Parts: sequence; C-alpha cells; structure tokens
Amino acid sequence: MSVRVQRVNAKVERLTSAGATVLRTLGGPDLDHFAVGLLDPEGNEFCVALSHKRGPCPWREGMPNRPTRPV
Repeated sequence: MSVRVQRVNAKVERLTSAGATVLRTLGGPDLDHFAVGLLDPEGNEFCVALSHKRGPCPWREGMPNRPTRPV
C-alpha cells in the first residue's frame, strides 16, 4: 500500500473518530485514484481522496463540481 493511501486512511480514521461516517471507498489496482466519501455529523458529504489528477471527488461523478484539497 502506498504511503499516500496510508495517509488517506489515517485521515479517515481521525475523521471517523470525530463523528464522520464512511459512505463509500473507491480504489483498486485498475484505478488511478483512491477516495473515501464521508458524511459529517451534520449530514454534509465530503471526500478524502488522492488522485493523479485534480478535480472533483471521483465517486461523485455526475454530481456538481466542488473544489478539492490535496491530502
């Protein structure tokens, strides 16, 4: 597992311990990204992702574009 994926997983662990809920994990050897979609305690969706390209969270394809911050 790459160091970057480990960083995403560590961030997700911190967020879930603070009350976030994991909705979906998307990644695999045939994909160029790894993303975890979460829900905060107030019901807002957000994504922790790593990708070889910048853009919207990969699991939200077809949904409105939202800015992302690199991990």
